[in-house]
Amino acid sequence: MPASDSGFHFIQDYQRCPRYWYNKYVRGLEEIRKSPALIFGESGHEALEHYYRLVQNKVPFHERVEPTKQTFLNALKERKDQYEYHDRFEDDINRAEAIIDAYALQHSMEYLSPIAIEESLEMELPNGQVFTGRIDLVVKSQEGAIYIMDHKFTGWSLSSFAKTTENSDQATAYLMLWNQTHPELEARGVIFNIIREYKGNVNFLRPIVTKTDGDIENFKLDLMDIQNEIVHKLGTPDARWPKNTGSCFLFNRPCPFINICKGENFEYLIGSKYKLREEESETGDAV
Repeated sequence: MPASDSGFHFIQDYQRCPRYWYNKYVRGLEEIRKSPALIFGESGHEALEHYYRLVQNKVPFHERVEPTKQTFLNALKERKDQYEYHDRFEDDINRAEAIIDAYALQHSMEYLSPIAIEESLEMELPNGQVFTGRIDLVVKSQEGAIYIMDHKFTGWSLSSFAKTTENSDQATAYLMLWNQTHPELEARGVIFNIIREYKGNVNFLRPIVTKTDGDIENFKLDLMDIQNEIVHKLGTPDARWPKNTGSCFLFNRPCPFINICKGENFEYLIGSKYKLREEESETGDAV
């Protein structure tokens, strides 16, 4: 689910590090070159969106694989100029083909029927703030149970990654949004569709994370507290946005703003390392 300016990732970014949040949403900065992992994940999401639209339209299995693979490859090629190293781009092309072949084989007898794909949701909280999100997929099992599905591409071990999904509030946010806006199609839980490729080996895991009504209510209260804190800071002259040095390296990758946090003079990095998000306004990607 892509980050929105009032959604889960918006809040998660603030919890991760107020300085990171300030650089991203207030200064409006982003790296000129996205990380290869992010490029690959975005492209993979496009491919799986296409795959499940074919499933939804009851396209036969043997007619799904190549179009899905081509969608993945085309998405990567559109982002080719984001790659700093050509070898990494070629590696990702090969990885994409291997993943789709393996995924199609693993789920050739897909028992989950799509009922919503890439749906944007919005709800108003008791404090008057709006909370938004975009859900990858909502599916119905053969028994009639409804689940939200979120696609995850990783190189981490499946068990370790699964544990992060259990502890994250992402499932709570999805369930709150979906069940609030679609009470007639109440979801039981969130299936994290984890796809791991590491050194040529592709593996899959689909842990299901459930949350109680109490979990959702507690998340809602926490969410409103964080929103109120952000609003207060934005309205306070000379508000402080302290950096969380414990988040400078996550998942073996440095924070994209780690260069800025080395000192105050970050302007010289704009145009070489960073660009303003507003520059993409014509494509609808601006803050």
